[in-house]
Amino acid sequence: MISVVICQRNRSDWYVDTWLMSCRVLGRRAENAILRELVAAARQRDVHRIIGAYLPTGRNKMVEDHYAKLGFSMMRRNEDGSALWELDVASAAAEDIPIPMVVERSGFGLVEAG
Repeated sequence: MISVVICQRNRSDWYVDTWLMSCRVLGRRAENAILRELVAAARQRDVHRIIGAYLPTGRNKMVEDHYAKLGFSMMRRNEDGSALWELDVASAAAEDIPIPMVVERSGFGLVEAG
């Protein structure tokens, strides 16, 4: 497993609670493949926006521009360096981004808390 993404739904938005990735795949466009899957799942569930936050720490400085590289728009940046990002699911072009890999789902699934 190279990544885990956990989102919380609030009406028609998904808030990215956790996006963990192996550092060995960062920058190799695996994040684009993961975003493709996330956008496809959001569209199937009538989600309009995916919202993610960047919280600066010593360990995650290398992903400070993660959301920007994936086409998210900045909603706001705070004085402490944290930032809130959004992606409009309807206009997201995640499936148009070429990726140098084949995606095989292993244990992929969505669990919706009721």
